[in-house]
Amino acid sequence: LSASRVGALWEPQMEECGDLTITGSDLKSAKGATLVKSLQTLSEELTNFEQTEEHEGLQSCAEALGDAKLLRHKDPEVKLLTACCVSDVLRIYAPDTPYSPDTLKNVFEVLIQQLNGVRDPKSGSFSRYFYLLERLAMVKSFVLMIDLECQDLIESLFEVLFDVTSKEHGVRVEGFLLEILVGIIEDLDAVPQPLLDVVLEKVVQPAKAEKPAAYALARRVLQRCSNELNAPLHHFLQSCLPNSTLERVESDVRDEWPHLVVEVASAAPDVVKYVVPQLSEVATMEEEAVRLKATHLLADLFESGQRVEHDYPALVTAFKGRLNDVSVEVRRAAVVRCVALVQKSALLSDQLLPDLTQRLFDGEDKVRATTIKAVCGACTLRVEPFAELLKDIGGRIFDRRPAVRSAARAGVCAIYARQMGTEFKAVAAEEVSPPEGVEWAPARLLQCYGAEAGSDPASRLELEDLLQDKLLPSFADEADAEALHARALTVAHGELAPLQRKAFLSLLRAKRLSQDQLRKWLDLHRAVKEKRASGSAKEEMARVAAASAANFPEPAKAKEVWDAIGASKDGKVAKSLTALAAASSSRADALTARVELRRRLSPHLPASALPLVESMASRPGMLLASSS
Repeated sequence: LSASRVGALWEPQMEECGDLTITGSDLKSAKGATLVKSLQTLSEELTNFEQTEEHEGLQSCAEALGDAKLLRHKDPEVKLLTACCVSDVLRIYAPDTPYSPDTLKNVFEVLIQQLNGVRDPKSGSFSRYFYLLERLAMVKSFVLMIDLECQDLIESLFEVLFDVTSKEHGVRVEGFLLEILVGIIEDLDAVPQPLLDVVLEKVVQPAKAEKPAAYALARRVLQRCSNELNAPLHHFLQSCLPNSTLERVESDVRDEWPHLVVEVASAAPDVVKYVVPQLSEVATMEEEAVRLKATHLLADLFESGQRVEHDYPALVTAFKGRLNDVSVEVRRAAVVRCVALVQKSALLSDQLLPDLTQRLFDGEDKVRATTIKAVCGACTLRVEPFAELLKDIGGRIFDRRPAVRSAARAGVCAIYARQMGTEFKAVAAEEVSPPEGVEWAPARLLQCYGAEAGSDPASRLELEDLLQDKLLPSFADEADAEALHARALTVAHGELAPLQRKAFLSLLRAKRLSQDQLRKWLDLHRAVKEKRASGSAKEEMARVAAASAANFPEPAKAKEVWDAIGASKDGKVAKSLTALAAASSSRADALTARVELRRRLSPHLPASALPLVESMASRPGMLLASSS
């Protein structure tokens, strides 16, 4: 070994030292506390021992320190002190070594084990572990393992260093850990795949999330060693591509190649500059699973902040193709990723929005619904850059497929409520105006209600729930909640055309009719309970309940709820129903009664029936426009 390989970073500034006071014989004969004290003394003396070619006074100590008696001693303090002394011996002898290859292997095995102590900076012995790490890093002692062909020890060293790194470490510890890792990679003639795997597995899940410090260290290794790792890493990633003609490279992280491409592109972009352009071909391969994986990979690259869309425009074209892929699942995945990309990049927004818009008219209802949910989810905080797209989503409110129109209705309501709620916080209530970009939402929903209320019970029920509970902001925590709700309703009502106002009045009439039915049932129920009813009262109660149940998509299930109500002896159930039936009840009263009714009936009904309880309570309850 040449001095350029060992000791290259060590520039000692030491005074001439006298002979050591501790000899090899002392170390071999000492035991217990005497041995610990001898090692402490020797460690202090070696700290200032000058690097020289004359080793007469040190030879016997070096031999004793390399003996298994000390290296494998059962006392942890003895082993740590021995390791510190050995690290200085290697420094002093560099570029030579006083040990045989077999002994040197044992020495390195112990040194690697001792580096586990760097893990805890709060440990009482951390200063010694830090000293050991510093000496081994500064002198590049571990490069000796390369000539010894100790591949297993090199891998073990890498694993330990990545394992011990912590966010609690200071920059000096991080720097020394990095220097050891980089030093070995730089001195290797070729980086074997198992060693490369040790680094790569730290930048993918689950290690990326579980050990963020190791992830950061691995990225720094990729950055610092981009030249040394270029050939093996490029060859490995190239062999992982589904369209590759290279011989398969076995690796524990082979299946993670898409994530590796993204991480390497971020840390060492030159390494993948010939791999990335090939992804456009991968994205068009015959296998659906490959195209799906490529879709996510391209999106990850665009989101990485490396300006991939600028440097590789063909990849944008390939991604746009996935929005029009023959596979429904690929189109759905592309839509979800596309929405996020459009929000983050003006360049991608201009290129992707036209194709994204077309997915609202996709022949598959799953794709239309996915597009609506993704766009509406993105718009709850900020409508731009989807303002024009929202108008088309408004048209999907009338979609022939229930899943699609339900997604559009719920999404539009969420945007309207969030936008209006934000404005209520920003300006005085009397200055609030309809949310820009979705001001048409109440009109469209009521247009649906007017068209479908008489023919589609499921759609009518959905619209009633949305108009009463989802369209307007919640003011439950505000002291003047009733007044704020009334103002919000007034703003929404102001955007209605005559036909839509007619539908709104129809909804209110249906609510009054439902209240009348509920009051009639309650009167009959009280009469039966007080034994002052006629013989036909129970039959009349059943007819009223059946008439009410007929307003719901599944009357049989609604009747089961009525049966549970009729069988209940809980006075709070009747009290809640009375509040829901009263035209004089406030919105707050109706909301409280609905919650209480669900709670009281929940022990007597399956969990799947509880949403229906809420809907049945909402129909008569004054949740939309109260008397106050």
